[in-house]
Amino acid sequence: MTGAPDRDSQDAAIFSYGETGAHHVEYLAHPIFGPYKSVALRLLQPQPGETILDAGCGAGLDVFNLAQLVGREGHVVGVDRDPTMLQAARTTHLERGSPANVEFQVGDLLHLSGLKSDTFDRTHIDRTLQHAGATGYDDEAPARVLAELRRVTKPSGLIQACEPDSSSIVINTDPRFATTTHRVLKSFIQARVMRHPMVGLDLRRLFKEAGIDVRNEVQVPLIVQSYEDGLAILRLRELAQHAISSEARDPLSIDEAEAWLQHLEDMDRRGLFVAVIPMHIVTGRVVK
Repeated sequence: MTGAPDRDSQDAAIFSYGETGAHHVEYLAHPIFGPYKSVALRLLQPQPGETILDAGCGAGLDVFNLAQLVGREGHVVGVDRDPTMLQAARTTHLERGSPANVEFQVGDLLHLSGLKSDTFDRTHIDRTLQHAGATGYDDEAPARVLAELRRVTKPSGLIQACEPDSSSIVINTDPRFATTTHRVLKSFIQARVMRHPMVGLDLRRLFKEAGIDVRNEVQVPLIVQSYEDGLAILRLRELAQHAISSEARDPLSIDEAEAWLQHLEDMDRRGLFVAVIPMHIVTGRVVK
């Protein structure tokens, strides 16, 4: 099998914090994310002439969509701590004729020192709180990010967060591989490869504690329907690699991991591969 896991491999990163480069930009633009992004945009309701912040903007894909909706009289600021991602965003900006209503800034979402308080009509953060924190596992980092977003958002302005609940990922398998799948996914959660894997479930509490009045919360499933997309979105090989590592609490053997991946490939050949990732979208109004 191509890409069989190797217990001695050092390349076991999945959803690595600070991923950059063309491959990651392609991942961010994958069409599987389109349905939940459409729902999020409809709930955020950006209006012509508004000023909007996209926090953790990456390569700026959402920034350009928002800029079209606020029009020439509006303004969209994308902030990211990764210069490589911002360079990709600025390149796209140039390719689109450098629209004047778009701006990109390097910034740490825990300390948005370059942004004044009460600046933005609406603030959007997407799949970024799950990675929040400078080093290690800072359980309070998502709350501190939301506090900063609240600070820079105008009174009665809207804040929206879109985050997965990785503890509820489902991968369809034959019953004989159900236990293996559970062990693989449990290993991923316990190791906190993503720093806050269940933050999607926790958004309502985080909003309320930050002084953001929740207006609505919806869940949109990301449905992965091929093994190829599973490799791209779920990083199946990296999941298996991590499950056999010495860091796993209930590690798989290499044979178990390889058999699991082969089974998923077989499910795909039979037209039965499906995985579901729940995305939580919470939108709230700032109370000051």
